[in-house]
Amino acid sequence: MELYIETRTKNQAYIIDVQGEVDLYSSPTMREYILKTLRQQHPPLLIIELSRVNYMDSSGIATLVEGLQLANEYHIKFRLVGLSPIVLEVFQLARLERVFAIFKTEEEALKDD
Repeated sequence: MELYIETRTKNQAYIIDVQGEVDLYSSPTMREYILKTLRQQHPPLLIIELSRVNYMDSSGIATLVEGLQLANEYHIKFRLVGLSPIVLEVFQLARLERVFAIFKTEEEALKDD
């Protein structure tokens, strides 16, 4: 399955909607969107919407870790939304569910300051 990515804004947040499989071949595309948004837009909040991601391997996780690190450097809030049970399990196996701010819904991620 291909990877589809769209960027949109809501309030002052930038939201990157990701759909499909995030793996070794597609994660560089997601990385490009995340890093470009952080470096060029400097939003106060960046939300990665993952509810339509049905598979993520370690390269996808590494991309999100890199995004989180850059967001921290720029003092940008970095949040993940809508992780499926399969994707959440990958985060839990890597013990990263405590490192990331993970929310069930976009509304929760937008209002939690």
